[in-house]
Amino acid sequence: MAISMIVIGIIGLILAIAPQKIAKQSILEDPSKLRLVRIMGIFVVICCIFVLVFMFSI
Repeated sequence: MAISMIVIGIIGLILAIAPQKIAKQSILEDPSKLRLVRIMGIFVVICCIFVLVFMFSI
């Protein structure tokens, strides 16, 4: 479970920093969709960090 959370967190980090690597071309053409993808990437990274912290604190 921890390894899957780390992988999901890495994908979220890539979406937040460089969405051009993963996102479709239609999403990259619209700035509002690109902003939404980056926000979702940040949200995924934060959630994965919280899950990992709670997983190892119990």
